Amino acid sequence: MRSGAIEGRHWTTIGDVAHKQMIWRIFIILIAFVCLMQAQTLRRVGTIDLPGPKGERFDYLTMDEEDHWLLSAHLGPGILYVIDVQTNKLVQAIPGVPGITGVEYVPELRKVYTSDWGEEKIGIVDLQTVKVVKRLATAAKPNGSTLHHFTKSTS
Repeated sequence: MRSGAIEGRHWTTIGDVAHKQMIWRIFIILIAFVCLMQAQTLRRVGTIDLPGPKGERFDYLTMDEEDHWLLSAHLGPGILYVIDVQTNKLVQAIPGVPGITGVEYVPELRKVYTSDWGEEKIGIVDLQTVKVVKRLATAAKPNGSTLHHFTKSTS
């Protein structure tokens, strides 16, 4: 079969369509192969001993990029771990955040806000003192969190 143009319209034969489909399949297979070759596998780079019960659920993680601190929510025992990722050492285990399911860090304030469904509160942790400094009541059990930065309008 052939391809051509009649009255400004292009037409292609079935053989040409099959050939184009085969070329696309080969192209997709090559892209997938390249992606697989470039993909990195997870590997252990270190271990950090943490206090608290083993096997209890860890939930959210966030970073304090300035201090290189990983903030890790340990839901079961209600502990917020502050881990230095440059030294792979525990900076502080902060108890008193029961049922911690969310962790949001506000760099400008150096404060962490935790969603503590175990007591239906939002915990506020000051990273300068590395302690819970305040608890805010919520209407229902907070489960997770997100941080929205708002700017003051000048208009």
